[in-house]
Amino acid sequence: MIGLLDLLPKVTEAVFIPDGVYMQVWTKENHRMIKVYVRLPKKEDDPGAE
Repeated sequence: MIGLLDLLPKVTEAVFIPDGVYMQVWTKENHRMIKVYVRLPKKEDDPGAE
């Protein structure tokens, strides 16, 4: 996440990665991200899976 923003993000700051992943900082302590929310993109329906 730091590599995408080129800085230490603030609490509630969010970023979308090109492949559809969403990340948001929830808590931070002493210049460390403690909790990060990650939302993965929905999977496309796999025709071979049941």
